Amino acid sequence: MIRGSGNQFNPLFMEELLPSPTWQDSARVAMGQTRRYTEKMDLAAMIPDTKITNPGYCLVKRGIEYLAFQADRGEFTLDLGDAPGTFTVEWLDINRNRAVAGKPVPGGAIRRFVTPFGGPSALYLKLRAPEQTSRNPTPAR
Repeated sequence: MIRGSGNQFNPLFMEELLPSPTWQDSARVAMGQTRRYTEKMDLAAMIPDTKITNPGYCLVKRGIEYLAFQADRGEFTLDLGDAPGTFTVEWLDINRNRAVAGKPVPGGAIRRFVTPFGGPSALYLKLRAPEQTSRNPTPAR
């Protein structure tokens, strides 16, 4: 069993099984939330960027996807100035462990986002696939 300060940041979470609810329950939920986003994202290609968003916590694959976190405010700004295209928007309500879809947003500028709920949240943006512009595409030969 891992004991002592700083264990909340340990990627290996070993514990005694105690009756719920305990602080370990929130750690399990957080690890599950993290796992779900690592399955959605190209995590290996993302880098931390402290300047692109006002909370200062963001993983970025520039022009493709962004995952920002804010601990206590209900608002984000995110600099999408060098990211043309339209992005899907997903909010994670960390306290209730639920994802909420937002309206798609265009890139190309600094965008302001307001959470649809209070408390800590994550904002996930992903570039939408280009829509087909022609109704009758040329057949492949």
